[in-house]
Amino acid sequence: MNFNSLRLRMAALYAGVLAICLVIFGAAVYLGLARYLDSNLRNSLRSDAQSIGEKLLVDVKRKGESFVTGEINEMAPEISGRFIRITRRDGSTLYQSPAPINQKFLPSRIPILRSWGSRPFSLVESGAGSHPVLIEAVPFVIPNGTSFLIEVGASSRDIQSVLHGLILTLLFGMPVIIAAAILGGIVIMKRALRPLDEITHTTETITSRNFGERLPVVRTGDEIERLTTSLSYSRRQHVSVQFVRSAYVLDSVTARATQILGSTGRLQLDLLASYAMYSFDPAPAYPSGRSDRRSPT
Repeated sequence: MNFNSLRLRMAALYAGVLAICLVIFGAAVYLGLARYLDSNLRNSLRSDAQSIGEKLLVDVKRKGESFVTGEINEMAPEISGRFIRITRRDGSTLYQSPAPINQKFLPSRIPILRSWGSRPFSLVESGAGSHPVLIEAVPFVIPNGTSFLIEVGASSRDIQSVLHGLILTLLFGMPVIIAAAILGGIVIMKRALRPLDEITHTTETITSRNFGERLPVVRTGDEIERLTTSLSYSRRQHVSVQFVRSAYVLDSVTARATQILGSTGRLQLDLLASYAMYSFDPAPAYPSGRSDRRSPT
């Protein structure tokens, strides 16, 4: 493999630029997806906490705490993998959900908050399971002024699983895309440089018999066309110079030979010079293949 080949270098450059773009795109997708999943889960948890306060705790004095705990148990948080805890202002617990069936975390390892403000806030508890637990805490005050803290959380394992799958997809997909880009770049460069191969082949086949043959001009409208046009023009100029030079030399030789041979050999020299000129002329008077060209006698 020729590493100095323009075709290979262009393909490698194209693949390198594509790889950088893919890495940037993959990082952007990963960060964007992680942010979206985290935000979506937290919004869902906060919405659940607000619903518990507005639908259950608001009537806790009239219906009793057993009603609240019974309604929350019917939501089966251990099946959905949710962590739910309602804490009174004095730090005592009104309700705490059991451990989830999938054992993603243990609610007993999540510390109880003793004080809180009036605004909702977010928590991340890393010691409750193998993955961090995302918790949304919403303070809620019932009509008689009693304050509660409603905590609803969930494990971040599902988010990590999605992100892990994305990383595997990128790791296995990017090499395939880059390899396809390299092969495609080589094929594209081969087709793009084909006119130069044609010019090289035409130049190599030019001999003294077809010295005036023109080089092909590729109508691509770019640097290739300018190059072929310039080479063709230079070729015509070179042919013209060579033709004029040959004619001048033949005339000089004819004149000198005439002085030496006299008028008796003038006709033969004229015929010989005409034959030589016709043999070199880039646009001969007779078509190629015609056998009735005159020869000196």
